[in-house]
Amino acid sequence: MHNVTKWAFGSLLVCSGVWATSQSTPLTQWVQDQDSAQFTTEVAASPQYSNAIESLEVAIEDTRFNTQNRVHSLRLKRIIYYLSEAREFEQRNWQFNRDDSLERANAILRHHRMKTGQGHAL
Repeated sequence: MHNVTKWAFGSLLVCSGVWATSQSTPLTQWVQDQDSAQFTTEVAASPQYSNAIESLEVAIEDTRFNTQNRVHSLRLKRIIYYLSEAREFEQRNWQFNRDDSLERANAILRHHRMKTGQGHAL
C-alpha cells in the first residue's frame, strides 16, 4: 500500500510539472505584465523616500527597456527587486542595507545603459 501511495504521488507530481511547463508562456507574460504594473503603481503611490531612491526611480524611468528581450526584462526585474528592498530597508531605518541595495540596482542599471548605448552616467 505504501508503494502505491508513493507511485500515485509521484505521478501526480510529474503530471502537474508537465502541465505547469505547458502553461509557462502565458504565465511568463502574465508575470511580466504584473511586474510592470506593480512598478508603476509603486512609483505613483510611494511615500516620501530619500533622494537616492527617488533619483534611482527617475533614472529607471528615463532608461529604455525592451520587454520583449529576455535579458532586458530580467535586468528590469532585478532592478525593481533591489529598489523595493531599499524602500523596505529605509522604512526600517537600516541605512547600510538600503545603500547596499541601491548600489546593486545602480550597478545593474549602469551595466544596462552601457550595453544598450544609453550612456553610463547616473
